This record gives sequence, structure tokens and C-alpha cells, in this order.
Amino acid sequence: MSTLRDFSPALPLGIEVTKPQLHAVEPIFPRLSNRAFYVAIALFMGFGVCVNVFINLQLSQGSFVESAVASELRVAQIQVESLQQQITQNAASSRLRELARELGMVEMKTSAFLSLKTGKVSGTPSKAQPEAPNSVQDKKADSRPAGWLLTNDAAVLVSGE
Repeated sequence: MSTLRDFSPALPLGIEVTKPQLHAVEPIFPRLSNRAFYVAIALFMGFGVCVNVFINLQLSQGSFVESAVASELRVAQIQVESLQQQITQNAASSRLRELARELGMVEMKTSAFLSLKTGKVSGTPSKAQPEAPNSVQDKKADSRPAGWLLTNDAAVLVSGE
């Protein structure tokens, strides 16, 4: 047995203290080995990596869907602009005149309007004088019968020969 005097010079010279005998006590819970701890940590880290990959895949899939929708929107906007340009071009009076001639309409010197709400005729209707036919389409247009050109709130008398 060793005494404390061997380790502690501060004790007075006649006192000897003995060290108590120690013995191992069984633990209440069994201790896990180091290998089990490393396996548990690896499983937690693996689960974390899998969750991270899943979240990243969902985000990237969402960005692909968003970019596809954005490109479809750009295409639709281009189509709308194109259609608006066509409407503007077709609404020009010179283009309307060409389309009316293609349909066989003849420009009248005097116009007469019929109000659809009241049924009154404003202006003096007269027979239109056809232009000299320049093409096959104009010859077809000359053979069409007279009729009424209807608009939103008026009707115009169109006559042919």
C-alpha cells in the first residue's frame, strides 16, 4: 500500500494516510461499443444527405417547370404581338379597300345608311358604277348580286350589275 506521504510533501511528519481500496461498479445501462456509435453517426449522416438530395431535386424540377412556363409565355406574347400587327395592317383603309374589291364590293360615289335601330335611311341610295375589270377576280366580283353591308349600327346598300 502506498501512502499519501509519497505524493504530498505538505503533510506533517508523523501522519500517515492510507488510500482506500477502489473497485469497479457495474454500469446501469450497458455501454455501446465504438463501432455501434460510428454506425449510428453514419446512418444519421446518410439520412441527412438523402434528404438534402431530395430537396435539391425538387427545387431543380420546379425551376425547370418555371423556365418551361416562362418560355411558353414568351411564345404566347410574340404571337399576340404578331396578331396585333396583323389586325393593325388589315384595319388600314387601303387594305380594307383591297379586301372589299376581292369580295366583289364596288365603291359608291354616294352612300346611303340604314339605321338598324330606327329603320330610317340617311342619304340617297344610288346604283354603284363598277370599275373596269382588271383580273379574273374582278370579273367574278362584277357578277355578284346587290346586297346590304351590315355594320354594328348601320347597314350600307351595296349594288352590283
